[in-house]
Amino acid sequence: TLLGRGISGESVMVTAQRLWGRFRNIKRMANASLDELTQVKGIGPAKATQIKAAFELGKRVNGNHKPPEPFIKWAGGKNQMLDQYSSFFPPKYNKYLEPFIGGGAVFFHLKPNKAIISDLNQDLMDCYAVIKTNPRKLIEVLKQYQARHSKEFFTELREKYNTNLLSRIERAAAFIYLNKTGFNGLYRVNSKGEFNVPFGNYKNPSVFDEANLLAVSKLLKNAELYTMTF
Repeated sequence: TLLGRGISGESVMVTAQRLWGRFRNIKRMANASLDELTQVKGIGPAKATQIKAAFELGKRVNGNHKPPEPFIKWAGGKNQMLDQYSSFFPPKYNKYLEPFIGGGAVFFHLKPNKAIISDLNQDLMDCYAVIKTNPRKLIEVLKQYQARHSKEFFTELREKYNTNLLSRIERAAAFIYLNKTGFNGLYRVNSKGEFNVPFGNYKNPSVFDEANLLAVSKLLKNAELYTMTF
């Protein structure tokens, strides 16, 4: 088997338990470096290499079936707390209702077959709507934005965003770009309703994940989207 016995002869179950105890999340386990894997008791360099290779193979085989996850940063996001919340989620329900979708961590974690999601933030909900209906056109624009990434481009795009000089798809792409490259992933507007978060000064920000946006789009086909208060 993949896990086999550890360098001290432990069983597969013991090795698996130690991996889970170290990472507590399959995604973190899959993205762990060889050095991080060998820090787990009972896993030597050879076994760590096997585990890493198996996860890489799994990524290639399942590349077109990437599970959706949040595509933006959002204050109050629950992504880092899903493990401790999981036991409180009902095993069965008829429809998922989320009045404050934000980054959507719980929605993407549960992947409901039927959902109603909403938020008071018009630009946020418009972004979800564009991903639902036009993900590939959105990705084309995001590629252009990422290629032009700089402090000067950030400032230029923020100005266009605030003066409504963008098409619906361009505005959704700008929403994502500004979120991923602005300071600390904040969404903040001034008294005039203008987005005023400063440049984040990240060296190589990951603006978007194409496979993830396509997976998000597929999941959103099951959801009704609304811009409204609770």
